[in-house]
Amino acid sequence: MGHQRLWSLATAWAGLLSFLLLFRAAPGLCQQTFVVEGQVLTDRGMPPAKTANLHLETQEGQVVADQPADSRGQFRFINLSRKAYRLTVTADGFQTQQQWLDVRRGDGRYLITITLTSLGKAKSKGAMVSITDLSAPKKARKEHEKGQRAFQKENLPEARRHLENAVAEYPCYARAQTSLGMTLELQGENAAAESAFRKAVECDAGFHEVHVQLGILLNHQKRFAESAADLRKVIGHFPGSWQLSYQLAAAECGLGQYQQAEQEYLRAESMSSEVPAEIHVRLADVYTRQEAYADAYAELQAYLRAEPQGRFAAKATDVIRRMEKTGVLKRSRPPDVTSTPHKD
Repeated sequence: MGHQRLWSLATAWAGLLSFLLLFRAAPGLCQQTFVVEGQVLTDRGMPPAKTANLHLETQEGQVVADQPADSRGQFRFINLSRKAYRLTVTADGFQTQQQWLDVRRGDGRYLITITLTSLGKAKSKGAMVSITDLSAPKKARKEHEKGQRAFQKENLPEARRHLENAVAEYPCYARAQTSLGMTLELQGENAAAESAFRKAVECDAGFHEVHVQLGILLNHQKRFAESAADLRKVIGHFPGSWQLSYQLAAAECGLGQYQQAEQEYLRAESMSSEVPAEIHVRLADVYTRQEAYADAYAELQAYLRAEPQGRFAAKATDVIRRMEKTGVLKRSRPPDVTSTPHKD
């Protein structure tokens, strides 16, 4: 009887914490709004020295937000309706970056990293320049440019036509394949989008962004096993990419492999000081699913120390108080049979 009651308490807290932190969508409670968050980094992996500005608008051109990133390059858009948006990012000394965000489906969150390229990068020697960019014939590059312009004008059919011309002229044009994949995804053709992304990976395995985008696409489709398999193949080639570890952790969590998800989140956290503070909330969720309530409690406190006014602050504070009142903190993580017993 007592054992059953304890089990019910643990289960109830797992569900409560996940619900409050928006990481578990209950059946029949589909969220009507979306959150987009992420970070703006330079091609050196650091936030731009001067503040980056983010301009978000709908397909119809209606301005939704116009705001700067913080000192760490981080940004957040909340309460977004489920539709497609165009995000334009500008910063002094860097090329303007534009990206379509399709938030019509998914679990309410969209995590992205925007990489800015310095204005002189194309003329300098740099490891970030794609070999397919350099080898693409002029006609293919022109078609890609036309496709990008149409994409920016929200004319997806025209963008698709030009981008398809670009990859027809030069199938191994990784950047054009990635742009095509993004266009196809916005048109709801996920299978074709995936094919374009995979072709980009095949042609330029060193193109970091396409791996992140492919992982996000698969995770949004809840194809967690495929996402994890793909990410594990490439993650070793990008030892400094916390973004890939972040996506892999999300896939592992979706598979119910919480210890592996924990390890990947911790690995992402150890890679860079630029990892968003929200990682503490994600870890708290993973720990809760493992009944490691004391660890979850500590992560929520860490989040509040890092972002006392953050968007999860109120919920984290509420969960902490509930944990303290109910005595759930007396529950500990099930012992690891491979570990050496602790001697008092």
